[in-house]
Amino acid sequence: MTRVTRCIVHAGAHKTGTTSVQDVLAVHRAELAAAGFVYPALGRGSRDHNALAHRLATCADDELPALRGALARASVSTGARPDGGATLLLSAEELSTRICHPDPWAGFDDGDYWAHRRQYLARFRSLLPAAERTDVFVCFRDHESYAHALYATKVLSGKVDCSFTDFVRRCAPIFDYTRQAEVLAEVLGPVQVQAFDALRGDLVNLSFAWLGLPLRVEHTPRLRPTPALDLIHWLARAAGQPEHKRRAAFCRAYRRPPGQKRQEGQEGQEGMAVHSLWPSAEARQEFLHSCHPPPTIPWAAPPATGRLSDPAALERRADDIEAEYQQWLRDGGHRKHWLYFWRRW
Repeated sequence: MTRVTRCIVHAGAHKTGTTSVQDVLAVHRAELAAAGFVYPALGRGSRDHNALAHRLATCADDELPALRGALARASVSTGARPDGGATLLLSAEELSTRICHPDPWAGFDDGDYWAHRRQYLARFRSLLPAAERTDVFVCFRDHESYAHALYATKVLSGKVDCSFTDFVRRCAPIFDYTRQAEVLAEVLGPVQVQAFDALRGDLVNLSFAWLGLPLRVEHTPRLRPTPALDLIHWLARAAGQPEHKRRAAFCRAYRRPPGQKRQEGQEGQEGMAVHSLWPSAEARQEFLHSCHPPPTIPWAAPPATGRLSDPAALERRADDIEAEYQQWLRDGGHRKHWLYFWRRW
């Protein structure tokens, strides 16, 4: 067995390029092992450790020894540092928010989130080998863009079927970055916090330098674009319908006709000028009141006045998208969506 002397826990957070980082780590497992870093594959084709994070939230207490054994077996490495030890590296953005609950996005608003959070992290801590040191790394992005990007992703996957304002209200604890970092440190060990904007210029390589990994790559995976907010609003409006997967595929494949405005302030996205999903200044202020910046790093305060959506215009746009979606179905676009939009525009 590898003698693990240090654990590095890369805990996301969501929407900070973790998938890109994890994809490159998985490809370079052998190089990392040669340098004394073990990035275990927990399952065939596994590129991250989110499945472990989810399993930990729902398993019975008597199943924990089996999970601990599986992690130990997967952590066997052919490489080690000159002192014979190795560093175990785990990466899972679900570790930034998860609690012991069968639904990953429920239980945040019951008043006991922080107790459940500590319980979950203590379970995770019990899986780690008895290393001399455990360091936690967590990256945060500004609260408003995080809220919009996270909501878009969860609506797209069908995990959330409520309005944007209901979503941020239910998930208020995850936007308290101060307390999130404090609880991670309390249960797991020292926490290194970084701002997403400080890494995004060269996301993968700057993340590796931040994590202290001896790895640099010339070509990095492109960030997955998130559909524009008008499409997300349209998809959320149809939540609960049996054809959600087909509607989500339409959102992912959608291409604007030439001449339509790009959506400002959202890199890699195409869309009309829908800048936010805030229905009112009061809703935005209620959200910001529940937000707290991360400790130890400079953090810019949000602008006093933010961009708001025009509910009436958003509904009209949703009606237009619905008409396009129905035409897409009639034309067979759901069978060849990329070709459909290429031919159309």
